[in-house]
Amino acid sequence: MFELLALLLAVIIVGVVVFGAVVLALSVAKFAFKLVLLPFKILFFPVVAIVFVVKAVALIAVGAAFVAVAAAVIVPILVVIVVFAIPIALIGALT
Repeated sequence: MFELLALLLAVIIVGVVVFGAVVLALSVAKFAFKLVLLPFKILFFPVVAIVFVVKAVALIAVGAAFVAVAAAVIVPILVVIVVFAIPIALIGALT
């Protein structure tokens, strides 16, 4: 029975060592892959920055257009309300 437990322990230890070696190998491969792709990342960073700035400007322009349209709709409605409200308020104040 003890031999089977020793064998099980040996298999577990070998499995842990193999798993650690695989994780280490994958980590090294990941680092090498990132190191190889670093020049492309540095080259494309200005393009990404320009796209981000254009996107931000477009969103700000759309927001400003939305505010302008909202103001163009709300201001005339308020003017009509004021034109009708002033005579009613004057009549109410005189009676």
